[in-house]
Amino acid sequence: MAARTISLSEIISRIKESLKQGGYVMDILSDLMVVSQLWIEDNKAHIIAWMPDIDPQKDLKYVQKRMVYDLDNDQLIEIRDL
Repeated sequence: MAARTISLSEIISRIKESLKQGGYVMDILSDLMVVSQLWIEDNKAHIIAWMPDIDPQKDLKYVQKRMVYDLDNDQLIEIRDL
């Protein structure tokens, strides 16, 4: 049986849901995420996105993050600053 095709919006929704598990603040911040690149390689979605960064000493600003989401296991496996 062929693998099910997953839509771009479904991938982004899964990533946002995974981020929201980090608590109330991440719930709000994940809704403000702006995806600039997304590609799939070895059934892992690689995402480059701009995320709000809250630093109490500074204003709210966006920082670029790279995330890797494992589509087979339905989990976020990496998130790091670029």
